[in-house]
Amino acid sequence: LWKKAIEEDGLSWPGQIRLAEGWEAPLFADWEVPSVPTTFLLDNRGVIMLKNIRGAELEAEMPELLAKYTGK
Repeated sequence: LWKKAIEEDGLSWPGQIRLAEGWEAPLFADWEVPSVPTTFLLDNRGVIMLKNIRGAELEAEMPELLAKYTGK
């Protein structure tokens, strides 16, 4: 049903990744994606800083991350 919505109805959103290989795609293994949705916080070089972090946990980490990358 989901695949049909994407292919036939043009369902899409920014940042959506569609891979013909499905879960066998190297991207999922390379980035260690356990499930969908999965979130990543990347630094300005594209390096994964945090993975699967949301809400209060992300908010708690932000001061340290900002200090580390901005020097403030």
